[in-house]
Amino acid sequence: MLKSRDRIAWIQSFNPTSDEQRELLARIFKIDAKWLHVVRDGDPSKVAAAADMVKAVIDASSKDDVKDNLYDKGYRVYEADGEYFAVSFKDSTIFSLDEQGIETDIFETEQEQQEMQEQEAPKVEQEQSHVLQTGLQVLAGMVGAGLAAGSGGQGGGGGQGGPGKKKKRRKSENENEGEERGWRL
Repeated sequence: MLKSRDRIAWIQSFNPTSDEQRELLARIFKIDAKWLHVVRDGDPSKVAAAADMVKAVIDASSKDDVKDNLYDKGYRVYEADGEYFAVSFKDSTIFSLDEQGIETDIFETEQEQQEMQEQEAPKVEQEQSHVLQTGLQVLAGMVGAGLAAGSGGQGGGGGQGGPGKKKKRRKSENENEGEERGWRL
């Protein structure tokens, strides 16, 4: 219980200033958001210093290296509902990049790639599901055809005569009588 309270106190030290920041911290640390409180009067100098550091790293980095360089400085960038947040686990700081005037275009291409991959994954699953359903329908049709052909429910012709051989059906008296008269029943 004490560990849990200490952990929540440490997470609260990030001083989330909005519900979005509170929800993001809860998601990152896998706790219920109700345990965190929004701090309306956070430390603006701490956030400004962190924002300046992030701006400097972004300006000095290439598009491919920006996340690695931020990671080296102790920052992670998270996206939540189209808004980007920087989190420093060293300084216990969280802030919105948009609110600090930091351009987020450098991160959007990676997000777009992830969204495309996430959109493609359900398509692949749908295609696989469709193939499976089609295969099951074909199989059911084959089994149904085997039963309709008179296999007597013995697995589509694999009964006493061996695989692929049809059983010879005995004609009823009515059929024999009908053939003699030229009818087909």
